[in-house]
Amino acid sequence: MEIAFLGAGGTEVELFYDSSQEPMGNPESISLGFKVNSVNEQIKLIEEKGLSVESGPFQPNPNVKFFFVRDPNGVKIQFVEDL
Repeated sequence: MEIAFLGAGGTEVELFYDSSQEPMGNPESISLGFKVNSVNEQIKLIEEKGLSVESGPFQPNPNVKFFFVRDPNGVKIQFVEDL
């Protein structure tokens, strides 16, 4: 198994690869999340790039706001703002 740790100064994303496992055929079951400074600004950038918001923005409590897009492989990407 191979593991890649990604981040600026600390681990933010861990990627795993196990050549003995079959590739997942259902990218819809995978999601990645990224912290952003502003959900509204990130939505603006996403739309300027010709992409669309799949769902959200949501604010389930006063401390967090987020939305989702899909990458070209169908993986759900969440952008989260700590308020």
